[in-house]
Amino acid sequence: MINDYYVSFSSTTVDKFYCNPRQKAANRMQPATGHQFFLKAIGVLVVLTLVTGVASTMVYGQRVRIALDEIGRQSTLSLAQTNQHQTLLAERDRLLSRAHVEKAAKKLGLFPPTTAQIRRP
Repeated sequence: MINDYYVSFSSTTVDKFYCNPRQKAANRMQPATGHQFFLKAIGVLVVLTLVTGVASTMVYGQRVRIALDEIGRQSTLSLAQTNQHQTLLAERDRLLSRAHVEKAAKKLGLFPPTTAQIRRP
C-alpha cells in the first residue's frame, strides 16, 4: 500500500467538503486606524527631525572648523607681515640716516656744500 504524504508535507490543507487542496490564508495587517496613523505620523516626524538635526549639526561644525582654520592661517600671515614690516621700516630708517647718505655721497665723489654755495629762497 502506498501512503500519501502530500498533505503532511505541504502548506495546504484538504477541504473535506470539496476535496480540493486550498492554501491557508495568512493573517493580513488591518489598515491603520486614526489613532495608529497619528502615532506613526508622529514617529516619522520625530525621526526626520532627528536626522535633520544631526545633519545640520555636522554641517555647522564643519563650517566652524573651516572658519577657525582660516583665522589661524590669517593670524600666522599677519604675524609674518608684521615682522616683515618692522624689518622694512628699520631698513628705510637706516637708508635715510645722515651717516648712510654721506657715505653714499663720498662713494660718488660728492662733498657737502660750503656756506657760500647754500642759497635760501
